[in-house]
This record gives sequence, C-alpha cells and structure tokens, in this order.
Amino acid sequence: MPYISDSNSYTSTGLEKLQESGKYADLTIRSNNRDYYAHKAIVCSRSDFFDGACSSSFLEAQTGIIDLSEDDENTVEHMINYFYRLDYTLQERSSPRRNSSPCRQTSSSPPRPLRRPRRRSVKVRSLIFEDPLLAQAVATSPVTDASITASGDDSIDQEHESKPKLMDEDTETYDEFADAYSDEFEEHPELGYNITEPIERPSQDELVSHAMVYAIAEKYGIPGLKVLARKKFLANLYTHIPYTSFSSALAEVYTSTIDSDRGLREPMLQLFRQNPQLVFRSDIREVMEDIDDIHMEIERAINGMPTR
Repeated sequence: MPYISDSNSYTSTGLEKLQESGKYADLTIRSNNRDYYAHKAIVCSRSDFFDGACSSSFLEAQTGIIDLSEDDENTVEHMINYFYRLDYTLQERSSPRRNSSPCRQTSSSPPRPLRRPRRRSVKVRSLIFEDPLLAQAVATSPVTDASITASGDDSIDQEHESKPKLMDEDTETYDEFADAYSDEFEEHPELGYNITEPIERPSQDELVSHAMVYAIAEKYGIPGLKVLARKKFLANLYTHIPYTSFSSALAEVYTSTIDSDRGLREPMLQLFRQNPQLVFRSDIREVMEDIDDIHMEIERAINGMPTR
C-alpha cells in the first residue's frame, strides 16, 4: 500500500468513494425522482434530524427511506455531498427567480457589461417613498466606514474591506460618485453601474443557493453545514450587490430563516446601514413591499436602531 502523508485527505477520499459506489448503504434519501443511497453511521453523525429519524419508532426507521421531496432537490444534493465531503460545490445553472422554483442546470455565459449610464441624479426625495420615516432616515443617515460584519464576530472577506462604498455622502449623483472612484471601477467594473437599477445576472445565483443550504442545515440540525453555508454566503455577498441576485437573496433569507436567526440577516442589514441609497433599487423596493419584516428591519438599520 502506498504511503499516505495526509490522513484527513485519505479519509475524505474514502468517504467520497463510498458515496459514489453506494456500497454498504443502509439508508435511502429520496428527493423527488432521485434516490441517494447513504450510510446511517455517516449521515446520523452529522445531522440531529437523521439521527432521530433512524433511531426511533418512526416509519423512516423501519423502511430505511427518508423522503425529502418537499425540499429543493439541488439543495438536498449539496447537503448529501457535505455529509461525505464536508463541503459542497455549486454547479452552473440558470438563476432561480424569486417566488419560483430553481431552474435545472444549464450552460450560462458571464454577464454582459452594460454601457455607462447617462447622468442621473440619485438625491433622496421623500415623494418616492410610501413611508415618510424611511425617506427621512435615508436622507439623514450617515455612511460609515465600518467593515461589513456578520454577527459581530467575523467579517466578510477581508479583501473587500477597502472597497469603495456604493455612494459617498459627499457625492450626490451617480456620475460624481463614479468619477470619484474611477480607479476602483477599472479594477472592479461591477461597482460602476447605476445603483438605482439592478443588473440581471444570467449566471447561477450563488447567494440564493448558499442561503437555501443555510436554511436546510438549520432545518435538519447540521451545524457544520450551516457554518459552511454562511461562510460561502458572506464571501459572495459584496460582489452581488449590483445584481438582481442581491434582492433575490434578501427575500430568500427573510423567508427561509426565523427572526432570531441573525446569521445571514445582519450582514445584509449592515450593507443598508452603510449604503442607505440601496432602497432606491426597484427590485429591493419590490422585496420590501412584499415582506413586512424586511421593510421594518431596514428602516431600523438605516436609523441606527437595533434591528431586533
């Protein structure tokens, strides 16, 4: 037998082979039209739900079949991959639309850059807001230099800490803002678009996918997967701000997590604290109108008030 220098790598490879072959499988996880052949010793050691289902008098324990067809099948696949690999990788697919089921995997091309928009003022006008308190909060809210943080313990990808804010308090129009940060826009062109209108992102929607994995990890009691999904979500959050995927993720986070779970909510609210002008975005306004909790928490965040 060849010498193995990394025992963890050897163990991981062995589990991957076990997953692929299905050898010695004693549990079937059903997801719509697909069956996954799994191993109780592995799955139950990582999930409180599966541990309980397999060690009780429930029907699942007797039949050895657990049906998860009510969950998104791609998210279930990510969960199962985590059981055996302690990681998951998103496959290329078209972006799931908000309030619709995610699309099947399809080939996609990178987003086509838009031409620089014509001069357009983004001064705050109370008339465009139905809520006068929110309008006043946006008009008076200072833009801070604080880094985007999660629940107060760790920050989003450190390389983004020095990136320009979406709108500086001293620049009143888009073009003034763009001119002030022209060097940064050359390096990060995604920040040079008009922030009042989102950019359609034809490639896969990473933020929504990671938020869905986060939610399923909470649902089935998989703490390690929840931590991993949150880490991946935060690593992608900043670069998705100009795109429709940001508002889609905002809706997903607030509809798939409970109020007391702040792991994904607080980082998104921090972006609104730093960039209150984001509420001008048509897609974000739509989400705020559809989901009451979002409107209330964004208003409190912009006012510098506790969000809970």
